Amino acid sequence: MLMHRLALAFVIGILVSNVHAGFGKEWLFTNVKPTDIDPASFAQWADGFETPVVNKDGAAQVLWTTKTKPSHAALSYGESKNPGVRHLRIGFN
Repeated sequence: MLMHRLALAFVIGILVSNVHAGFGKEWLFTNVKPTDIDPASFAQWADGFETPVVNKDGAAQVLWTTKTKPSHAALSYGESKNPGVRHLRIGFN
């Protein structure tokens, strides 16, 4: 367990030092534009069927794009009293 923590600390240290040194900053940015998101396909799956997710920001609430950042407000989806798998689908153009 100690070795896993040391390895994780080492990897995080390398990543942080590379970012501060100016290497690898490209991976910190997204290429997804708001127009790339298909609002009609933003849906949830629960209880064996799919329904659209209704919220004012659409998928931009949970997805970082070139113009928007995710909200700190939680997005509730897949609400059901039955146990089982839930999915959130974000479609792209």
